[in-house]
Amino acid sequence: QGTWIGPFQGVPLLLDKLQSGPVRNTRHLWEIYDSEGTLQHFIDGNDPSKSSWMRYIRCARHCGEQNMMVVQYRSCIFYRACMDIPRGTELLVWYNDSYTSFFGIPLQCIAQDENLNVPATVVEAMSRQESLQSLSKNGKPSSSSSSSSSTPPAT
Repeated sequence: QGTWIGPFQGVPLLLDKLQSGPVRNTRHLWEIYDSEGTLQHFIDGNDPSKSSWMRYIRCARHCGEQNMMVVQYRSCIFYRACMDIPRGTELLVWYNDSYTSFFGIPLQCIAQDENLNVPATVVEAMSRQESLQSLSKNGKPSSSSSSSSSTPPAT
């Protein structure tokens, strides 16, 4: 219980690109929202060569069947175990309260980072990823995207 896996890998898609294309398979598509609850983009995990094994975790048919929940942390999707899962049990994901609130289900406001009990390893990995993305875009660290972690990027 409490174990996080992720982030969910895929191709970022903007809403206009999704709307202008042919009808898509949305089975491996997750919505990404900002802190105001505004849809920012989608993560499309349909292409196995651009996604990870997380795309094979199926959605539970209802919340009573779930053993994992979807959590958006910053702009990434993670799955978090919501119970102890015995070996050999299929992982089945369902939405947590903060994620479903974006679908118009009035459960609660978006959870803040401190309410998610985000593992330190996830915080550090996200900080490293943001630092590396900043370096790859600019060739040098951006002062606006400085990391709150004192852990230097992995080389």
